Amino acid sequence: MTWEALCIEVASFIGKKPSRQSLNMYEDIVAAYLMKKKMIQANHVTLKKPASLKIAAQRIRHLEKNMEILEQQNNRYKEQFTLWQYNAYKCGMKLHHLNAPLPEKKKGCKLK
Repeated sequence: MTWEALCIEVASFIGKKPSRQSLNMYEDIVAAYLMKKKMIQANHVTLKKPASLKIAAQRIRHLEKNMEILEQQNNRYKEQFTLWQYNAYKCGMKLHHLNAPLPEKKKGCKLK
């Protein structure tokens, strides 16, 4: 997988071929590209085969259930983020306020 191949594929959806730099401006696209590239590289690793089809089917069901749970959790996080984003906008918060680092933990300070 290459950026050039991605640009060509995207062109079929948007009607013109974007540059690598224009796609690179979107963090979600970059993250998805890097994740897909890692998955492709991981598939080249020899996987150990399960002892039987029954065990393989159980593992697949387990992984699918975990994926479903994680997708639901991710959707809840996206909804929560959208709510926070709207409320921050309503309160006039700017990006630099939202990206401010957490305060340093003071030594000897214990929470009750």
